[in-house]
Amino acid sequence: MSSFSQTHSYSSPAASRFAKFATSIGIGFLGLSFGAVPVYRIYCQATGKGGRAFQDKNMEKIENMEIVKSKKIRIRFVADTASRLAWKFKPTFDIIEV
Repeated sequence: MSSFSQTHSYSSPAASRFAKFATSIGIGFLGLSFGAVPVYRIYCQATGKGGRAFQDKNMEKIENMEIVKSKKIRIRFVADTASRLAWKFKPTFDIIEV
């Protein structure tokens, strides 16, 4: 046997503990990823959000809305970027009224 194999054993108690620890962490994360789906469903059922930010229960109200042509909507285009980026954006129109 060489001197390296005599001084370094791959089946040391510390290596075995680390392998068990790393395996248990991996199995734990796998379990958490599969467990997140039912927990999210329970949360959505309890809060009534259903995974959406807004849900109107009265769809007839929305479908039967009248268009008001006398009111205008103002849309402002902002093209801000982070100061560290070398990008320069400028919208074609700053404001559009529809």
